[in-house]
Amino acid sequence: MKKICCRARIKNEQGSVLVLSTLMAALFVTFSTGYLNLLTVEAKNTDKTHRSNVALHLAESGVEEAIWEIKYNGGTFASGDGWSGSNPAAKTASLTTTSGENLGSYTVTVTDPSGTTPVIESVGSALYQTSTFAESRTVKVTLDVEASDAYTRAAFAEDSIEMDSNACTDSFDSRDGPYDLNTNRSIDGDVGINSMEDDHIELGSNVTVAGDIQVGVGGDPDDVIETDSNVDITGTQTALTSAETIEPVPAPTGLTNRGSLSYNDNDNHTISLSGQYTNFAIDGNSSVTISGDTTIYVTGAFTMDSNSDLYIASGANVKIYVGGSILLDSNATINNLTQDPSKLQIYGTDDLVDDGSDPGIRFNSNTDIYATIHAKNSTISLDSNAEIFGAVIADKISLDSNTCIHYDVALGASGSSGSTATVAGWQEK
Repeated sequence: MKKICCRARIKNEQGSVLVLSTLMAALFVTFSTGYLNLLTVEAKNTDKTHRSNVALHLAESGVEEAIWEIKYNGGTFASGDGWSGSNPAAKTASLTTTSGENLGSYTVTVTDPSGTTPVIESVGSALYQTSTFAESRTVKVTLDVEASDAYTRAAFAEDSIEMDSNACTDSFDSRDGPYDLNTNRSIDGDVGINSMEDDHIELGSNVTVAGDIQVGVGGDPDDVIETDSNVDITGTQTALTSAETIEPVPAPTGLTNRGSLSYNDNDNHTISLSGQYTNFAIDGNSSVTISGDTTIYVTGAFTMDSNSDLYIASGANVKIYVGGSILLDSNATINNLTQDPSKLQIYGTDDLVDDGSDPGIRFNSNTDIYATIHAKNSTISLDSNAEIFGAVIADKISLDSNTCIHYDVALGASGSSGSTATVAGWQEK
């Protein structure tokens, strides 16, 4: 009887252990499933937050591109740069990582793009890697835009201006046609520098400055300006009351990479699309015509050999940005058929600097051009008999004998050098 009782107790205990084990296993499975579900939810939330942040950055990229268009590209919003429409102007662009991963895209619209208070609205969409769904964020920005008055002189330099014998500055008005010594010439060919150092404006024999000269704040014109014999300054010689700001020139973004360009076949070529180039070279007896609203960005060297030609077509609006160097050999010709300097704007980006004693921008003998040239960190050098019809801004300016800068007074009237844009309002919709 006692043995039977013990056996029954053992069986009861074994049954209890089995029930307890089964219960614990069920609880473990329940808690594990819940924890895994929690991890899955957290992973999804983390990914969602990450994609949402990426979408915001993409939206802000669209805003930055629109601001760049207004400040540094004349507010053209050209179709060659991927824009469509006029009011509003719109653009959609996709962005990828260096490894080729598609981050997403932005669609940006600019309402009243030529006004003083344009409104930019940009929608950034960040894709999920394993889904066609995307997180979207929208940013709306209102700007205050003022026309820049940067080109108010024939020549302005941060550091120094040197004019050799028979060099000159004067002015004309492109609204009345091309420069003409007898019928379209005036004496507003002003020059100036920010420096107040002695002899930082050097005027050689027989130099003519048909306009005013201004030196840096606190400088004494008698010390800063050094003159040789027979120098003719028609205007006043004074010091600036406040330093002039030479605006930086960042490299343009979003342009199609078109590799390196070199024309050496004695033939004629046409460019009608904006693009980024590693180098841009036109050899002797070759010619290139640029038409339409076109932006060219050259990360390296822009060179034209002797007897080469670059034509800016009638009705074109061309901007050329160069980050390496600019060299035009003797008798190279940039023929701006519009004869309007505001229609050909040449920029040395902030990366363009002098190479030792070699200037970053050099126009050799017998070259002439209707254009504006802006190179904050570089020397612009014009060799003998070269002429600029427009305006020049640089770190240093050097004019060889018999060279002239003919200032277009229409530039100061229109502020065509660009605009200043400040953010008046920012909100996420």
